[in-house]
Amino acid sequence: MQRVVLAWCVMAIMSLGCGTSQDGVRDVWGAVTVDEKSVGDGAIYFMAAESEAVLGFAKIRGGRYQGKVTPGRARVRITADRLVPGQNNEAGNTLIEQYIPSRYNEATELGATIDRSQRLDWNLRGDR
Repeated sequence: MQRVVLAWCVMAIMSLGCGTSQDGVRDVWGAVTVDEKSVGDGAIYFMAAESEAVLGFAKIRGGRYQGKVTPGRARVRITADRLVPGQNNEAGNTLIEQYIPSRYNEATELGATIDRSQRLDWNLRGDR
């Protein structure tokens, strides 16, 4: 009887490490570039394919990101802002613009299936 219980415990412990984490999320990481230049700072959102539910989020720092995402089909939104030198708003502050084209955020064309921990690199093209 003790052998059966011991074998069951070993199998239960081993199953925890078979490609999934205890909380049901997967690690994702990678690089983000626009026209082959690293995105300095920004954000990447993994949204449910059929709704606006956020499956995961990560900050982009120095062109790289790392985060946790709930498994499933996801739409991917990537955002990044930058200062617009020489242009100010009504309060006199330098304007900030979203420089990632809308086809990668508001009207995203990007998608991914998250079924395991994985590297996902995003090589985007700017508006020309």
